[in-house]
Amino acid sequence: MNEVDKKEYINIFEKFVSICSKNNLWYSLANDTLLSAKTDINYFHNNGILEIFITSETFTFLKFNYKKNIIDFTNSDKFYLSTPFFYIKNNNKFIKIIIITPTSIKKVENFCNIKNRIKYNYSNFLTFGSNGKIINSISCFIFKLFSYLFYPIDHKQSYDKLYVENYQGFFAINSLNETPNKNWFPNLTFKREDIRFLSIKTHVFVECNSFLKSRYGETWADGVDIKRSNYDYIKIIK
Repeated sequence: MNEVDKKEYINIFEKFVSICSKNNLWYSLANDTLLSAKTDINYFHNNGILEIFITSETFTFLKFNYKKNIIDFTNSDKFYLSTPFFYIKNNNKFIKIIIITPTSIKKVENFCNIKNRIKYNYSNFLTFGSNGKIINSISCFIFKLFSYLFYPIDHKQSYDKLYVENYQGFFAINSLNETPNKNWFPNLTFKREDIRFLSIKTHVFVECNSFLKSRYGETWADGVDIKRSNYDYIKIIK
């Protein structure tokens, strides 16, 4: 990672952490970003974004009080993803916001059905287009042909479909192309521990090691192979 990229990552992450600390908002490092912090291996740069877990309460606060820093389906006609983004002006790096939802196993199973997977991929198609790949180009043609049958699935629809008051665990609204267990938290206490990432003091949830094991495998601490994303986030956000 070059110095320009590193500076932009630090600037946006520092801004996000400052807002959350100032307003006592719950968040935790997530997925590749969490793996990077725990192993000191630069995985997050493979995706070009940072990933953060937050609660619906945190997102509601950010959306209301820092609306200029949040992008989702409500304020962009180019953004149809089920994960909102946090960004700052004059910075080409972004934070992917993954909302953790209290739910049940049955709700998750129903949510991760073929119909919603199609909607999820349609949302990606509307946002990024074919992305230059043959398989995506084929999907592009199918979506255009049957566009009247599909409509995007956003984070609000996802939350409403998943939420239950008498929950069995928590589900992270992320990619529906992944197996559900990679985004499932059966015993999340919301307790956190401090960790340094990008030389900034931040937080991870205390159950993160078991989550990393579930998501990346038994040998997550020894290194994993993560493919770089080809998505052009700058194009849709700027």
